Amino acid sequence: MAFYTPTPSPPRIIVTEHEDNINTVHVPWNRNILAAIWIPQFFFLLLGMTFLPMEIYEVISFSTIFICIIALGNIILMSTPLIEAHHYATGNLTPQFFNKLQAYKGKWVAGSLVVVVLIQAVNKYKSVWGVLWVIVADGIYLSPFAAGFWYAKEMMKDTGRSNDGENDVENGNVRL
Repeated sequence: MAFYTPTPSPPRIIVTEHEDNINTVHVPWNRNILAAIWIPQFFFLLLGMTFLPMEIYEVISFSTIFICIIALGNIILMSTPLIEAHHYATGNLTPQFFNKLQAYKGKWVAGSLVVVVLIQAVNKYKSVWGVLWVIVADGIYLSPFAAGFWYAKEMMKDTGRSNDGENDVENGNVRL
């Protein structure tokens, strides 16, 4: 019995009710809507630019450079649904923070779609059906970002909060 050492008991985790926890933001988020927004956003940013470089015929051109910049931006923005999900899981996802990230993503995607449509318009090998297909695909590509921006606006309206960022995580004014 000299070699016996009892293992310490695991730490106790006390789960409190959401209303009792002062470290969380009390926003009635709908998990199903958030998942329906985040999953397509992640995969559309991941796979959204996959087929475009095959449509460019010159090796080095301004359109190739713009496509590469857009693809790099998409790779960077792929982390934002994960950041939002982390803030939701920890209870610190405010409507202002969600609205800010959705607005940034929406502006980036809309700007990149304008660049892509302009590149497709100057491509002399494209037919009318090819350009129409690009516009339809871009509309599908933009839809989860528009839905995220709409849901952020709805949550700000439902919670009665403005867009001034008073409880924004970024400026440090969250209750701790």
